[in-house]
Amino acid sequence: MQNKSAHARYRIIDRCLRDKRKPFPTLDDLIDACSDGLAKLGKASNVGRSTIQHDIQDLREGRAIIGKRAPIEFNAKEKGYYYYDPYFNLDGIQLDEEEWNSLRDAATLLGRYKELPVFAHFKSATYLNQLTQSSPHHCLLKGVLTKHGSRKAESRII
Repeated sequence: MQNKSAHARYRIIDRCLRDKRKPFPTLDDLIDACSDGLAKLGKASNVGRSTIQHDIQDLREGRAIIGKRAPIEFNAKEKGYYYYDPYFNLDGIQLDEEEWNSLRDAATLLGRYKELPVFAHFKSATYLNQLTQSSPHHCLLKGVLTKHGSRKAESRII
């Protein structure tokens, strides 16, 4: 069972690897970010090199988030880490083709009933229309059907 500090470090490492302002964070950058982040959370903030190296390995091998392997690589030229899949997000839910097709079928079915009062709370039925005409590689439905998104309940077709 992983501890809460490890879980927080995984999130901090993920945030660092997705930060466009500082591509290729070094091991020292990740140590500093994790130490600062844990200190802000009121947790022990003395994070060592081997801890972050183990965290990176856990993320790569799917031990950090069960079944989710982070595509982390080290760039020797830049001397830092990065995601080789630029759309990867630790919080994103990745759907396979069968799940995507089932979801699209459900959206098509729901779209038929969009005029019913029970669906009045939806901001716009255009999301359903966009979903039914999209492929899994063109749609980010964050927090619900995300291929590579965050937990926020919003959607965006790309």
